[in-house]
Amino acid sequence: MKVYFLIWFVLSGIFMRMYGGKIDTKQIVYLFNNTDYTIWATSELKEKGRHYSVKNLLDGDITTVWATRENGGVGEEVIVFFSGSYMVDEWKRGVWIVNGYNKSENLFLKNNRVKEMEIKLYRYYLVGVTGATLEAGPPREALLVNPLRIDNIMAEPLVELILCTNIMLIDSYLYTNNYYFPIHFGSNEKETALRIRSLRIEKGIQDTQGIFKDYYGYDAIGYALVLTIKSIYKGTQYNDLCISEIGFLADDK
Repeated sequence: MKVYFLIWFVLSGIFMRMYGGKIDTKQIVYLFNNTDYTIWATSELKEKGRHYSVKNLLDGDITTVWATRENGGVGEEVIVFFSGSYMVDEWKRGVWIVNGYNKSENLFLKNNRVKEMEIKLYRYYLVGVTGATLEAGPPREALLVNPLRIDNIMAEPLVELILCTNIMLIDSYLYTNNYYFPIHFGSNEKETALRIRSLRIEKGIQDTQGIFKDYYGYDAIGYALVLTIKSIYKGTQYNDLCISEIGFLADDK
């Protein structure tokens, strides 16, 4: 029994080091290539035959939630990928969040809600995969690449952090928290394209396949949005952290 426990303890420690800590650039690459959906969380609550999946955040229903019981939610993270067929301009203005369990005001108050959240936005470079489908998610749509490698562009993908900020969420039932990205993506991507092209010329890298001909095109740049829970509003009864829904802003209205 002790041997089995030791093996379990070691394996669980490795798992936590890989997935339970901060989502960094290496984890972004791993998750992009190995998850089967566009959204992933460091933990999900499963109890009494119910699964409070992170996918509930994108189901358009505020009565369903993503929930976690790990440390009351503090330190847990959600990542959303935008690439390939998901690269649409509508998400680029910002993100909105319906905090807490909004199936009823009673459930909202009983469970933990997010108080402070860290928002990180990463940019990565990719090439499309023939025969990809929207339902298959990022790993089936594209491969991450490093446009600055001369020997093998498919190795060591380039992932860049372009935004990091903390926001405070309003603690109110059925309230939608809005956050607008302070980035003009069009000009930012064009400037990045020029920088990458200049570096490629300096390195003597020929673009023989035309892969990086247009960086700010539909299938050349992708983004990963990472949401980290920094602090919480405590629930009156449970230690489960709940978020009902997230979505993406298209304009200022």
